[in-house]
Amino acid sequence: DDGTLFRLSPDVFRWCCGSDHSSLHLKEQAEKLGLRVWVKSLWEKMPNLALQGPNSRDILREIVFTQPTRPALENVKWFGFTIARLRDRDGPAFMLTRSGFTGELGYEIFCDEADALEIWDALVETGAPYGLKLMGGEALNMLRMEAGLMSSGAEFGPESDALESGLEFAIDFKKDAFIGRAALERNRNAVRKRLVGLKFFG
Repeated sequence: DDGTLFRLSPDVFRWCCGSDHSSLHLKEQAEKLGLRVWVKSLWEKMPNLALQGPNSRDILREIVFTQPTRPALENVKWFGFTIARLRDRDGPAFMLTRSGFTGELGYEIFCDEADALEIWDALVETGAPYGLKLMGGEALNMLRMEAGLMSSGAEFGPESDALESGLEFAIDFKKDAFIGRAALERNRNAVRKRLVGLKFFG
């Protein structure tokens, strides 16, 4: 799976992914290694709202409140996060990440399901003067392809290894051992296929 891992505290992590299979893998590994961990799915309890595009920070600047002890919106780095509230210290809390799948400046909001509609309405209302447009999965898929962002099940999957999928940057052969290392080393010397992008002019 393709996902993002956030470290919320020394012993608490949030894994944001596209498939439940990865959480099953985490559970299997924890049991195999005898680790004392708890893996819990928040899929339906914590909706994800994505705000993407060059005006995303300007829109959020009007409605995001952060405590002085938390990173401010302006200081959230790429793949970083902060805990924020809607408008003021009494507004609904949410996790704000500087992430997305469009290749643009963008943020994602992870909130309690009970607060999702209020936060959605605030985004739509505040974003209207900035030309905010709503988009669904098909539009997101087009943007991520144009940006050259790969997705599990589309550009890569069980039938292609990481080298064939253009993901060699994510492999560290300096590590002594990792799952799939032997197969990757064997295939590195005889790559069967290679994923490439096409750039159209017109």
